[in-house]
Amino acid sequence: MKEITQETLDKLCEAVECTVDKCQSCQQGMRVALETPSPNGNSDKINSVFELFGGAFIVLSILQCYIDKSVAGVSLYHVAFFAGWGYWNLYYYKAIQQRASFLASIGVSAANTIWLALLIYYR
Repeated sequence: MKEITQETLDKLCEAVECTVDKCQSCQQGMRVALETPSPNGNSDKINSVFELFGGAFIVLSILQCYIDKSVAGVSLYHVAFFAGWGYWNLYYYKAIQQRASFLASIGVSAANTIWLALLIYYR
């Protein structure tokens, strides 16, 4: 894996609102975590497969909602939470240079956005 740049660490610290007094130890911990290779070197590819399947399952919910033209038994809050998490993943995967996961998370984020819009529309 590539060495993590100071710029990347600074962006991550800013994203998690790291305070100045603990930033150096925070960055040291992040550097160790991000530069430690996975046991088989395939963690990005494996994670991207989970992202792709997640997106596919969300599409099933979208299709069912579109067919039924109604929503029952689904919380708007959890879909909004996972949509937000998907947007965070777009930033995060790019920051840690996980290209496959980043590309796969585009689909998940788009699907969750559509799913959330349908939930709001058909409520």
